[in-house]
Amino acid sequence: MANAMACACANASLDLFACEPRLTQVAQIEAQMRSELEACRHLPGVVDVRVMVRSVWWSLRA
Repeated sequence: MANAMACACANASLDLFACEPRLTQVAQIEAQMRSELEACRHLPGVVDVRVMVRSVWWSLRA
C-alpha cells in the first residue's frame, strides 16, 4: 500500500510539470552548468567534464 504523503508529493510534482516550463528550466540550468564548468576541464588531473541533464560527470586521471 502506498504512503499517502508520498503520493500527494508525487502528484504535486506532476502538476508542476503540467503547469510550469520545467523542461525549459532544466535546459537553462544545463546550459549554465556547461558554461560555468568549462574552466574545470583545465584543472590538473581532470580529463573530461560532462553535463547531462541533472548530472555532472568528472573523469579523473588515476
